[in-house]
Amino acid sequence: MPIALRRLLDRRAQPLSALVRTTLLVVASAAIVGASIWAWDSSGLRLDDLNWTPVVVAVVVAAPLSLVLKAAEYVLASRVAGHRPSTGRSLEVAIVSSAANLLPLPGS
Repeated sequence: MPIALRRLLDRRAQPLSALVRTTLLVVASAAIVGASIWAWDSSGLRLDDLNWTPVVVAVVVAAPLSLVLKAAEYVLASRVAGHRPSTGRSLEVAIVSSAANLLPLPGS
């Protein structure tokens, strides 16, 4: 393997710094909030139009349960590979993978 390619792969394998991760989190959060506000304004709905029971169930029960189950799946898959990720790392992977599933595919 050419030396330049090996160096590039080695640099890519390094974890992001805490500053970069925090910056990405803030930017992504702002984008999600902005997109949510735009979608709400574009929908023409009012707060009175919503049935709040399903919204509360989705936010309080379904979303956290989904993240816990995804984190458990990650832990089990990691253990098969001989690793033991922390609870925090497992939840981080579950959140990031859920967010990635919401993104459009390039070229679609």
